[in-house]
Amino acid sequence: MSQGDQYYFNWESTGTLGSIQLWQASEYYVKVETNSSLNLQYSIVSGTLPYGLDLLPNGLIAGVVSTSSTTLVVSTTTSTTILATLTTNTTVLFLNSALNSIFNLSTIKVNDFVRASNPGITPNTFIRAVGTNSFTLSTGTTATISTGTQFIFSRTTGTLNTFTFSVAVNQLGYSPITTATFRLNVKNFKNKTFCELFFQPYMSREQRLTWNSFINNTKIFDRKIMYRPFDPNFDVQRTMKCVLHHDFELFTATQFVSIISQNFYTRRFTLSNPKIRYAKSNGEVVYEVIYLDIIDYNVIGDTSVPKNIFIQSLYYYPSTFENMRTQLESYGETNPDIRPLHLRTLQQNETRVDSFIPCVVLCYALPGKGKNILDKINNENVQFNKFDFTVDRLFIKNHYTGQISSVNLEQKPVIS
Repeated sequence: MSQGDQYYFNWESTGTLGSIQLWQASEYYVKVETNSSLNLQYSIVSGTLPYGLDLLPNGLIAGVVSTSSTTLVVSTTTSTTILATLTTNTTVLFLNSALNSIFNLSTIKVNDFVRASNPGITPNTFIRAVGTNSFTLSTGTTATISTGTQFIFSRTTGTLNTFTFSVAVNQLGYSPITTATFRLNVKNFKNKTFCELFFQPYMSREQRLTWNSFINNTKIFDRKIMYRPFDPNFDVQRTMKCVLHHDFELFTATQFVSIISQNFYTRRFTLSNPKIRYAKSNGEVVYEVIYLDIIDYNVIGDTSVPKNIFIQSLYYYPSTFENMRTQLESYGETNPDIRPLHLRTLQQNETRVDSFIPCVVLCYALPGKGKNILDKINNENVQFNKFDFTVDRLFIKNHYTGQISSVNLEQKPVIS
């Protein structure tokens, strides 16, 4: 490909991009400034991003950081690997002499973390012991470790780890035009795994069709004015959901069933007309959020009904978003630093930062574009209060694996 002397390709910045908290959604990117009209694409040519992040073709670094560990080695199994599961809930992989060098047993150490492309390896598994021809995992697995399974060994060296990676930019199908090296710091101040808890209504087929027609309308949601297009944590939010907690400590499904035994039960909520929130950094708007409030008739003004009510020797546990969050927070830890920026920004006419609002986010827009989107939505005359936002289960998104599970809610309020 001949670029010609008239074209220039300069990286907007190189070196250290900045720092990000463990379990936080990335808002970083890499970008080349150019006067060409070429359709440029970005790719990593060496090094690694923190686990959980990916470099999109448009230069956005997207995803949720799910480990602060630095990668030591990536190894792939062959058919000569032998797997034995012990009764002590550990797993020992025995390796022949050839595989010993492939797995670098001289490099990995006790307490190094292990990830694998096989789903049978439990998150946060670490090496319990290393032998001359074997290594022992801290968790057991009955899954088959098949030929081609990748094992990724990593090590946490402190509360701040630096990841170095090189990026190439090229026109699709051609050799790289230019490359640059970047660094991204991951801060880890909490030695726990966190998750996102959310509600998602089960709508009728007719309502799903209405919603999909609305949210996929490119005349309203034009990607050219979206913040971080194609990034699933921003851009247009095509799935109707309400996040109850962005940053709650991860428990097992069985533990969550016990935790939500009070103040959680099947309820129907109503949606408001669309509104705008702003995310600011150092006083400057970074993005705008178009969202729908969720109306809870157990809340009068800004006041929730009490978390428990004692009547005739019995306790009743009413459900409101405030009561549900209070119930959760009496059992687990939260991590406010990883909440979205708009929930850490003081809004106009607010006297304090409202770190939670029950809402359905429609999209994240570039600064100054929210009003235009809002006007287009209002011109559609969508009756949002007609959508049936009934919740009957709590969804749990594991920030480490990205997997989503759910637990069912009680059909009626719990009385004790």
